[in-house]
Amino acid sequence: MKEAIICHKEENVKLFVVEAAVKKDFEKIKKLVLESKLSADDLSEENKIFIVKNQLGEIVGCVSYEKTIDDWIHIQSLAVKKEYRNKGIGKKLILNLIENLKEAGENGPIIALTLFWNNDFYRKLGFEHLNARAVKNHDSIAKREKHKYCVAWGINAPIAYKLKE
Repeated sequence: MKEAIICHKEENVKLFVVEAAVKKDFEKIKKLVLESKLSADDLSEENKIFIVKNQLGEIVGCVSYEKTIDDWIHIQSLAVKKEYRNKGIGKKLILNLIENLKEAGENGPIIALTLFWNNDFYRKLGFEHLNARAVKNHDSIAKREKHKYCVAWGINAPIAYKLKE
């Protein structure tokens, strides 16, 4: 896992560190996910989870992912504490996740099933709008009840799943 550092632009001061979560972090991660009004039903200690810690070592953001049997990666539980939002933490978590997946040789589609108000966030990160129905028919992760009203975004997705903008 490659560690990333988020610095203040003008002062180059280390403000946050992105790192792999360890088991002792799990309850704090679960609490953060629930406080962000997200489902923690599929979050487990076996998930691959990346966290962001502030200068005091507090967890202020997280993202996890699950892998399907045919090597599709599903981004799960992207959460940032309310007082730390709009500081680039979510963006850094996603970009760090993608970088780590590439370094690990993962070349399959990376999928984010999310609500419509996150569309610009994923578009700005280079994700393409996907046919949510087709994605949900593809695998059991996408078929979960929590994804019922979600739109789909992805990187490296097969052309048959892409929507024309």
